[in-house]
Amino acid sequence: MIRVIEDVLSQSFIDELLQWNEQTKAGDVWSSNQTKWVDVLKYATGGTILSRALPDEWKNPIYYELVNRGKLDYLPYGSSAILYMGFATSCVNWHPDYVDYDAMSIYLNKEWDSNWGGWFAWTEEDKGVDAPHINPKQGQFYCPQYNTAIHSTEREWHCTTPLATVAPPRISIQLFFSKKPNG
Repeated sequence: MIRVIEDVLSQSFIDELLQWNEQTKAGDVWSSNQTKWVDVLKYATGGTILSRALPDEWKNPIYYELVNRGKLDYLPYGSSAILYMGFATSCVNWHPDYVDYDAMSIYLNKEWDSNWGGWFAWTEEDKGVDAPHINPKQGQFYCPQYNTAIHSTEREWHCTTPLATVAPPRISIQLFFSKKPNG
C-alpha cells in the first residue's frame, strides 16, 4: 500500500541534518545514479541524482523520530537511509523496491513548484511482480511537499518524473527497512 504521511520529522531534526550535510558535503561522500545504479533504474534517464548513505549517527535517529512521532509503528530490524539530491532532467524509471523491505521517501525542499517535476508516480499494475520493466497505462502521482513522505509496503511499481531545467536540486531521504529479523 502507498500512503502519504505529513509532518514526518521535527523541524529541528531537519535543520540539523541539512546543516550537517552542508558542513560535510565537500568530502568524498557522494555517488551518482549514472555510475552506481542498476541499468533498469537509469536506462531512459539523462540527469544526475547524487546520493550519500547516511551514517548510523543520522540513520538511527531518523527511525526513532518516525516511531516517536507516530509515523511508523515499529523500529526496523534491517534498515538504511540515503540522502538524495536530484538535478535538472533527472528521474527514476519504473521499478519495485526490495523484497521484504518497506520503502519511504521523505521530501526536504521547503518550496516545490509542481511545474518543476520530480513527482512520485505509482501504479497498482503488476504489484510485487519481478520483471525487467513494466509499461503501465494508469496510476497515481504525488507532488513532493516539504516534510511529507511516501511509504510503500507492497512493492508497488513506482517512478519519479523528470525535473525541469529550472528546478532547484530535489532533496529527499530514501529509507529501506524491514519488519522481519532476516529481511
